[in-house]
Amino acid sequence: MDDDYRQAAALAALVAPYRHPRFSATKILADPNNPVSSWDGTAAEELRAEIERRLNILQEAGILELTAVPNPEEPHDGRR
Repeated sequence: MDDDYRQAAALAALVAPYRHPRFSATKILADPNNPVSSWDGTAAEELRAEIERRLNILQEAGILELTAVPNPEEPHDGRR
């Protein structure tokens, strides 16, 4: 039984780098030495619209489920 666990642990160690890649292996899309972004100078409304567009794409694809959170500053009708 112990040999089976050792063999399973050895196999898991071999597979883990492929299943969970190290952070250092991920690529950065932008140049980390250049802090200028393509979104610099963009109006807040344009940014909001782009974020909303991307969230809608994820929601329609079934990747993301969004539910509205009630505003705590708005009066409620007494139900909880």
